[in-house]
Parts: sequence; structure tokens; C-alpha cells
Amino acid sequence: MDLATVAIIMGGVLAVPYVLLLLMPGRMRAWLTGFPRNKPAGRLLTFVGLAWTEYLFYTIPLGQFEKFRPGLLIVVPVGLVLIIKFMEDLLAARALGALMLLIPAPLLSVARWHESPWRLVVVVIAYIMVIKGVALVLSPHLFRKAVDFGLRSDAACRAWGALGLVVACFVAALGFLVF
Repeated sequence: MDLATVAIIMGGVLAVPYVLLLLMPGRMRAWLTGFPRNKPAGRLLTFVGLAWTEYLFYTIPLGQFEKFRPGLLIVVPVGLVLIIKFMEDLLAARALGALMLLIPAPLLSVARWHESPWRLVVVVIAYIMVIKGVALVLSPHLFRKAVDFGLRSDAACRAWGALGLVVACFVAALGFLVF
């Protein structure tokens, strides 16, 4: 996959929640407020994150830890069951944070070798994602605080939606025009 494709996909994925904030601010605010305790979303995001981790354990070279690969392939499914059973409180926010830690790796590996200085836009977005992911994994209650602070009214929802949509369109435009 090349950087143009990555930028177009990233712009499209980023655009979806911001369009929803613009079109349905009240419903999105209510949904985002309840998201950290949304059990089905938490289970789904946890499954996706752990499946991705399992895939990485299966495919990447582990060097001197290669002898532990069979054990790691067993630990992840067991971990999924244990996480869903014992960490259900705020699981959706934590799992979203974990995915935000996994997603930047392929983005950065594609952007690393591209010659355009505009690739740094993708790099900055990836590192912002990492910082937000670490914050959510360590303090999942920050998700609710951010929603309460940033999305107090319909006007604030629309403002964040418009700003996010501009960024998403800019990233997608980079994919179409620059990369």
C-alpha cells in the first residue's frame, strides 16, 4: 500500500465521525457520552485489537524471543476472555486506546520512505493518535471528560465536526493531489 492510498483511507475514516457531529450533534453527544461503558463496542474493539496483536505475533520476527511464539499465540485468546470477563468497566475506551496504539505503525512504515515533506502530516497525525491512545489506555475516564468538556452544546459539536472535517478533507486531498 502506498502513502496516497493510506491518506485517502485515513481522510475517509476521519471524516465519518465529524460528519455525524455536524449532522446529528445531540445524538452523537449522547452516544459518545455512553461509549466508554458500551459493552458490545468494548468487546468488539477488544477482539479487533487482540486479533491484530495475534496476527503480529504470528507474522513479525521475534528474534531471540522466537521460542516464545507458540505461547504467545495461546496467551492472546486467553487474554481476550479474561479482559472481557474482568475488565468490562470502561472497556470500550481502553480498547479504542489500544487500537490507537496499533494503527500508527503501518501508517509510519508507509510514510517513512516517501520523499514529499507533506508526509509529515501523516506522521504528526500518527503520533497524536499514539498520545491519545496511551492516555485512553491509562485513563479511560478521560474520554468522558473530553466529551463533556468539548461537546457541551450543539454548536460546540458542530464546530468540532467542521474542524475535523476540514482536517479529514485535507488529508484525503493530500492523497489525491500530492502523494
